[in-house]
Amino acid sequence: MLPDIGGTRSFALSNPLQRVWRDLEVAGRHGLNNALINREEYALSLLDTDQAFPEVLCTTASPASPSVSGGKAVPGGTQRIRRDRAGGPGRRAAQMIRDVAAAFTSRLSPPRPPKPCGIRAGREHGLVPAGESGHTAGMDGDAGLFTPDSVTWQVHGDPMMWVAGIRALYLQALHPRAVRGVMENSDFRRDAWGRLMRTANFVGTTTYGTTDAAERAGARIRKIHGMLGATDPDTGERYRVDDPDLLLWVHCAEIDSYLHVVRRSGFPLTDAQADRYIAEHRVSGRLVGLDPTAVPGDQEEMTAYFEKVRPQLTAGADARAVDDFLLRPPTHPLLIPAREVLWRRVARLAYASLPPYAHELYGRPAPRPAVVTRRLRATGTLLRCVPARLRWQLPPKHILRAMARLGPGARPAPYKAGR
Repeated sequence: MLPDIGGTRSFALSNPLQRVWRDLEVAGRHGLNNALINREEYALSLLDTDQAFPEVLCTTASPASPSVSGGKAVPGGTQRIRRDRAGGPGRRAAQMIRDVAAAFTSRLSPPRPPKPCGIRAGREHGLVPAGESGHTAGMDGDAGLFTPDSVTWQVHGDPMMWVAGIRALYLQALHPRAVRGVMENSDFRRDAWGRLMRTANFVGTTTYGTTDAAERAGARIRKIHGMLGATDPDTGERYRVDDPDLLLWVHCAEIDSYLHVVRRSGFPLTDAQADRYIAEHRVSGRLVGLDPTAVPGDQEEMTAYFEKVRPQLTAGADARAVDDFLLRPPTHPLLIPAREVLWRRVARLAYASLPPYAHELYGRPAPRPAVVTRRLRATGTLLRCVPARLRWQLPPKHILRAMARLGPGARPAPYKAGR
């Protein structure tokens, strides 16, 4: 609710637009945040204006007092907004109210930027100003392996991570031994959604979970991989799935895909921040069993790694099976039209974002790079229009859990990547 400034008040201004802006200014002066204003209820009350221009009286009330102008007091002081539907100037004014409501929501959505955690690595890379105290105000829980100051924390909250994940699968499938290990030890054809969610859960846990949860997730992965093996499709040689060369390939294909797609779709990251992101994931490399010193630590090292491993890559039968699966994953007959309209577009976009040598190996052309970039940016813009709180409701909800544990200052946001 709006604060009781000098007692219960009603902003009964002559123009509804003026009333909305008055509320904005009051909110700004008193530093209100999401916990104090039921802004969704307020904005929605303004949106219902297609047929009539509502006479909105934004009232406030203390927890024990009824609001004026016909409003009702609600336990805890939550406000109700009275709307008079008796006529009005029509749809044009209704659109004006929508615009103002959108501005209201936009202005109040981001919480006040917290003081960043002053971890030494963050200061060294320009992500955290020198002289900060070393922890974020209001954060009492375990911030995990990456912490809200990391570039990873901000990047992994972006919705384009889903497209990036599909790109990573395309790229990983080009290594014959890596993809053979998946074919022999995974039921991804019958449980595609389950495998996708297990991967998302691992990434979410290691990024946003507690230190203990991340370490336990890594130990579980290492234990599973340590029990598995596969047969080389060309030589017939038996090999371990946790071979360091294979783990490094899977790691680099994944991290490169995340960074490439997110940046190319419009997420603002400088080269220094991109280097920091890659360096941070020496931690995730350690979790799956890699020596952190053997994992690329910046863009230059990542590029050198791909150049080194490039001669080993090929699009064999297993890779083509993955390609076919990603374009036409098994689904319920009633969902096939949705798969054709939605999923295949996403899969094709992920394929198009692959490096040129991958297109050559798969033998399927892709649009010109400029066209791919425009499509990635358009998709990123569209997905980022979905309110973050709504997106983060999708399982496994790691971001919401981290915010509940650490406070609203832990909310991922692109502008925080450069702090």
